[in-house]
Amino acid sequence: MKIRNRLLLVYAVVPMLFCSTAQKAGAVSQHFDSFPDGTALSAVPGWQAPADQVIRQNTQIDMLSTNFGSLGYPGVIYGSAGYTNSKGVEVDFQASASGASWTQIRGSLWTLTGADVVNQNGAVFQTQVRLSSYGVGGTGNTNTVADANNGLEILIGSGFSYSVVNSKYDFTNATAFGVYFYDNGTETPAGYRLYTDRVGYSDATHGTNGFSMSAVTCWTSYVANWKRDTWYTVQMSNIVFASSPMTNGTALLTVFESDNPTTMLYSNILIRSQCGPGVSGGLIGPPISNWVSAGQFTNINQIAFAEGRFNGVNTIDNISLEIPESPLPFQFKSIIEQGNDINLTWQASGGLTYVVQAVNGSVAGTFTDISGPIVVQGSGNQVTNYVDVGAALNQTARFYRVRLGP
Repeated sequence: MKIRNRLLLVYAVVPMLFCSTAQKAGAVSQHFDSFPDGTALSAVPGWQAPADQVIRQNTQIDMLSTNFGSLGYPGVIYGSAGYTNSKGVEVDFQASASGASWTQIRGSLWTLTGADVVNQNGAVFQTQVRLSSYGVGGTGNTNTVADANNGLEILIGSGFSYSVVNSKYDFTNATAFGVYFYDNGTETPAGYRLYTDRVGYSDATHGTNGFSMSAVTCWTSYVANWKRDTWYTVQMSNIVFASSPMTNGTALLTVFESDNPTTMLYSNILIRSQCGPGVSGGLIGPPISNWVSAGQFTNINQIAFAEGRFNGVNTIDNISLEIPESPLPFQFKSIIEQGNDINLTWQASGGLTYVVQAVNGSVAGTFTDISGPIVVQGSGNQVTNYVDVGAALNQTARFYRVRLGP
């Protein structure tokens, strides 16, 4: 392509770049918009759940208010306080039973069967969660401030069992990827932590097995400053299973504000699967101690979530697990002159990060990064672009290529 009689060669040299097609194989999703308000999650096929985990089309923060407060109780409208989109499974931990023990956690478990079970590498999991600043407790369902330490855990894997009597899932024989929105009780930005099991971050103190919510030694890494009353999208992409014992599965974790995707807690970090004590192999190292499974992690057929502490109203919605079809080769879609700038557009894969490089004069020269990390959200086939400001004024040939970031 020529621009103003100057040759512009677009040169994609990185062979690792691929773009997935829009169609998915083995896709499963759970959205709760079609269920009547007040439907028990345990009534939905495939789910086992406590009685106080209920599908809401309007949050009970609005419906059950009985006292007066700064937001105008009774009849406070959660949306009027600036917190909209209140549909989903609402979790309000009111029971007297403990929320978490060593291997059993009070929460919900979705078990997949047949073609919905994922056993191919490259799968993408995604869901949206919100932890509110409200609690619903007491016999009068009085709106209160959520208790300190209230948090939410999300796990995807296999090997879980469920106790209907205790409304708890048991991770003794489970292997899974996980994230844990944790509140350490200080009610400060630094105390709102998002834990996961990050590759290369475990040690003898923070490398124990399991998914405990009462202690965090089984979580190896965290970032701080998640916010209450904010929807977050949790995405695990490029899931790779462990086909041999004493190895871990891996995935790329991205967590961002759903309404503001550029505000990220994690961006494409490499995480690993964790395991319960029944399948544990032990710590390996040094220099880094990793807890690995003695068994194989070959499929995902269960999704679990739980609220970590008494008295809080948290919501989860839009759960999906997909396997992209075979990838297509990377390709540019267009190169357009826009005034003094050049706009490059290419086919991209959701969940990946790209960096644009350029060199002037000769393709044999040294390419340098001209963009920062360009993070593509979602999954499957996407289109993204980069504007090279002022490039159309260049009087010499300019060559471009795109590499995978970071």
